[in-house]
Amino acid sequence: MLNKKQSIIFLSIYGALTMIARLFVEYAFHPSALTSLFIGAICLGALVLLFKFGVLTLGSKQWTGERKG
Repeated sequence: MLNKKQSIIFLSIYGALTMIARLFVEYAFHPSALTSLFIGAICLGALVLLFKFGVLTLGSKQWTGERKG
């Protein structure tokens, strides 16, 4: 579990590396627009899963996975 500051640093590094990798892949292989969108969706999906499982947090309190009520 990463705190807010660590999550922001991770997101910055992840975003930069993802952009560099996508630009390299698109320049080298010239994929179609649909393939490029699919790669982007996979990268965003990975981030969503990290937030859902509580590895990344941006709130002041960390999510425990328990529902209230």
